[in-house]
Amino acid sequence: MKRYLFILMMTLGSWAAYGQTTSTTKSEKTGFYVHETDTEYLLKANFSTERSKRFLEVLKAHLGNPAQVNEKTTFWEGANYSAMFTNQSFKASLDKEKASSKQLASFKKLTEELQAALGQAKTPTPPTPPQHF
Repeated sequence: MKRYLFILMMTLGSWAAYGQTTSTTKSEKTGFYVHETDTEYLLKANFSTERSKRFLEVLKAHLGNPAQVNEKTTFWEGANYSAMFTNQSFKASLDKEKASSKQLASFKKLTEELQAALGQAKTPTPPTPPQHF
């Protein structure tokens, strides 16, 4: 009986030790997402911290100085857009109903430069739907 109890305790001890000694290796995952509707232009990106400095430089070149900076997040706000940056992600939206065509073109240029900063290929142009006569 003592032997079975010892084996049970050793097994539980091994499980407990196994559960406590976890090590994770994070692989680099980079993603870039653009969504455009009649009313909104949305950008989202995920990237490694190694790419964040280059990404932030592009943002500052296009959006200017941030409206607010804290330990983890940088914010930009304009009359027609908002943007949020962290060391591993970015999200921005432009209200197309309020934005000028110049602002929309600027956001599209920003998209291209952010993709280049991340080493992403240019976003493919969606196919034109067939026209029915």
